[in-house]
Amino acid sequence: MGFILFAGRLLFASLFILSAYQLYHEYGTDGGPAVKVLEPKLDVFTKLIASKAGIQIPEIDTKHVVAAVIVLKGFGGVGFIFGSYAGAILLVLHQLVFTPILYDFYNYDVEDAEFGQLFTKFTQNMALLGALLYFIGMKHSISLRQQRKKIGLLIPQSCAYTIQKPNTPRRRLHLRPHQTPTSPLRLKNWGEEKKCHYFHTPSFCCRDRFLLC
Repeated sequence: MGFILFAGRLLFASLFILSAYQLYHEYGTDGGPAVKVLEPKLDVFTKLIASKAGIQIPEIDTKHVVAAVIVLKGFGGVGFIFGSYAGAILLVLHQLVFTPILYDFYNYDVEDAEFGQLFTKFTQNMALLGALLYFIGMKHSISLRQQRKKIGLLIPQSCAYTIQKPNTPRRRLHLRPHQTPTSPLRLKNWGEEKKCHYFHTPSFCCRDRFLLC
């Protein structure tokens, strides 16, 4: 299963790595042909943002933009192969920033042939963005599950405490690790008293017969 996961990440990232390699190979001193393709689209996009948002956008060197694309695709793709959060985030930034610039279907009428072509590529890149977000979410949930599993190995299923509220008799109470006292209590655990205060999240747990507050 580990090899299948690695192969899947490799195939997915190869799309970005090969594109970055091609851009780098053609970069030269003037940025390569990517500058000629990106420059008019970038001008239209910046003018659109300036007119809609009412802000003045400074002039951007297209050559530097192409260099940023190479960095995001290259380093992001390599990091994604090894399951890195940072690599996935770099690819997400690339998709969020450059997809609406490169595939500007919104500048054409529905009847135009360019509209259909650009809209198809735009939706495909949005699908790639969705896959990256899914990867980040799944990796985060797996890491949380592993942390809870490690904590579960240290915490017994239930703990018995002698609890005494102010001006009340003592009583025996069994608490599970996810339960929290609802008011300041004095907890006596195997002869050792500690004062725990109420939190909205679990504020104590049992570990090796010691109370952690």
